[in-house]
Amino acid sequence: MILVSRRSYDDSIMECGVHDLLRELAIVKAKDNKFLVVFSNNNVDSTFSDARRVSLQSWKLNENESHRSSNKLRSLFIFGDYLYDLSGFSNHSCFRRLKVLQVYKCSLRLQENKWFKELIQLRYLEFYDCIFADKEIPVELCHKQNLETLSCTISFMKLAESMWSIKTLRHVSSSLGQILPPPSDDLTFANLQTLGYVSLEHTQGESYRFPSLCELSLSKFDGSWDPITSLLRNKTLLKLVFLQMTGDDLPLDVVDMRCFVFFEHLQCLVLFGTWCHDVSLSAHFFPSCLTKLVLLLCNFTEDPMPELGKLQNLKILSLGFEVYIGSQMTCPAGGFPQLRKLGIWDQQGVEDLSIVEGTMSMLKNLKIRNLKLRRIPDLQRLTKLEEFVWNKAPFSEDEIQMMRHENQHKLEHIRSVINL
Repeated sequence: MILVSRRSYDDSIMECGVHDLLRELAIVKAKDNKFLVVFSNNNVDSTFSDARRVSLQSWKLNENESHRSSNKLRSLFIFGDYLYDLSGFSNHSCFRRLKVLQVYKCSLRLQENKWFKELIQLRYLEFYDCIFADKEIPVELCHKQNLETLSCTISFMKLAESMWSIKTLRHVSSSLGQILPPPSDDLTFANLQTLGYVSLEHTQGESYRFPSLCELSLSKFDGSWDPITSLLRNKTLLKLVFLQMTGDDLPLDVVDMRCFVFFEHLQCLVLFGTWCHDVSLSAHFFPSCLTKLVLLLCNFTEDPMPELGKLQNLKILSLGFEVYIGSQMTCPAGGFPQLRKLGIWDQQGVEDLSIVEGTMSMLKNLKIRNLKLRRIPDLQRLTKLEEFVWNKAPFSEDEIQMMRHENQHKLEHIRSVINL
């Protein structure tokens, strides 16, 4: 009754499909146990006197509703649509024991809200697309000494340097370009496992201490790759398995990873930017243990598939946004022996995708979008293919039907063929 629909680069489960009967049973049980109480404009008479989890959807909580308070409340989810700020929460003592707070699209003046300062038991805090009057997470954040996860996906928002004093932090995810504070003798990220979308203003990256860091996302700051290169040389990145880098003109010091201490452990790599000039793509740049690779906007002048096919343990490959500016891509014989999923999109110059006999012998999922292919690839050579997803452009409906009829021998073994 539960079917795994999506796995991560390390084969861990990311998404599951649930049978309708099991879903209905879960909803009934959730209502009986008050697992989650939802407040909306159409549900004004609700009460959360015994609820542990509450969702406020475009609902303005005012000071006269204190009778709804509950000391059992542990999780609060707020969806504001920019209709109100959180000033009405000040006199609600029920929020003091919150452990989870998620805020979506609200106006915030946290420095003026006493209730936020009192959330000392908070473990998970997320702000998504909110409007901060102060343009910075307030210093009161450093008092959340039980906080484990902080997610702040807000453009042009600065994280207060005081937040790095929270020793319990495990996961930090921010908007693109958040600045990591300079390293110091008393600054050790002992428990930090995930650090998302940060930039550096200095070249002291080798001085940080990241003994537990597993996932790291970096973006170039102010036109120089030197700070990022210095951080990648850090000798404490022994547990790093996920790395994402964003910026134009990826230099050789970044794409050739053989000198980095995490080279033998890295499993997932995402590169977003133009490949370094006068340097050809080589499989030797990447770890042999790599299981997922995403390349975006690289502008290769040579077909990348022959080199990428040499990565023996690669299971997921995604190529997008003009990663290659040539007209033909060829999947080589014997290449990609472990590949399960291949996605190619927004390659306006590619007109032919050639699948050679013996390539991608384990491929199960193939997605092609916004490629001006002149013909359907020879999918009959991919004997284990289960799903083929492709878009209609630049063909009309009649042309699509004709192509499917003429290429039926290429598609008949595939369980699911989807035209977008």
